[in-house]
Amino acid sequence: MTDKYKVSVVSNYIYEPDPDKPYAKMGKKNRWINGFVTGLIRNKSGLSEFELDFIRLPEDPAEVASMAARLREQGCQLTICPGTDGAIRWSRANEAIPTLYFGAHPDNHGLELVHQRNFAGVRLNLPLIWEWERFRLLTQVLPMARRLYVPLNLNSEFAFPGIRTVYGLHRARNESMWIPGGSPYLGYRGVYFMCQRLGIDYFEGPYTSPEELDAGLATIERGPESIVLGFNDTLLMPGAPEVLFRHTRASELPLAWVNNAAIISAEGVMDFSSDFQRIGQVLAGLALMILRDGKSMDEVGYHPDPGVRSLLNTVRLEALGVSVDEAMRKAFDDVQ
Repeated sequence: MTDKYKVSVVSNYIYEPDPDKPYAKMGKKNRWINGFVTGLIRNKSGLSEFELDFIRLPEDPAEVASMAARLREQGCQLTICPGTDGAIRWSRANEAIPTLYFGAHPDNHGLELVHQRNFAGVRLNLPLIWEWERFRLLTQVLPMARRLYVPLNLNSEFAFPGIRTVYGLHRARNESMWIPGGSPYLGYRGVYFMCQRLGIDYFEGPYTSPEELDAGLATIERGPESIVLGFNDTLLMPGAPEVLFRHTRASELPLAWVNNAAIISAEGVMDFSSDFQRIGQVLAGLALMILRDGKSMDEVGYHPDPGVRSLLNTVRLEALGVSVDEAMRKAFDDVQ
């Protein structure tokens, strides 16, 4: 072939390298990119056949629409969009360029995205909160834990309409950021049920600014009896990750995460992620179906999450005074 395939990665999660921001490894240095290259080679292609660029997705809908128009004019043949949040924003502006995305849909929120005819991809799991055997690792690693706190960015696309509404009702009636398990204003009742089974208390905390997150985290009792569980929606608010990391360090709170091993490697105790290396391999095959084989988006369709990888940070646990035996180490794919 003479002309290269024109492909753009559009994502909320593209950052300049920064050693003080472990999440900056997302984007160009994410495992899915390595898997994508491997997948191309396995399908008798290679990155040399692609003109691949990375574009940070704007927040302003007008800017997103302008970006979509520009990519169409430039002859972009395919966009790849990591994350449900970005895919929802991108879908509103882009109804023409074929798009592959990979992302999770908590409690099936946002699934209307699959009806958009120019979208296909990989539906991810939420490896910790959708599987009891992994969820129970929280208290197997931290047997002293009595409470689980989940801060949630109310400004992100992950605050789906129904969730946003019920949180608004809570905020209109309560001063505390934290919604206790059993409240009628709870957004994710399934996680509360699993906490009940574990015998620990559950709290969700919607916030709209770093300052509000700061104030809410300051009310958490310090020490390893209180686990903070993070999701990548926190990264979508400038300043929020730094507030969260500062509190978990200063108050000696164990930090767990879903779908961001780089954060836990630097800041926390446990991560439970989809296997992004294997996701990249799946995406490579789907991209070649569209670009090389001329398959329609209906033929490409949606594919299941190919697997999970978990990380245990024993260095951080030891700093919290928690020891982990060999049997528990073997419950995780990666240990540091």
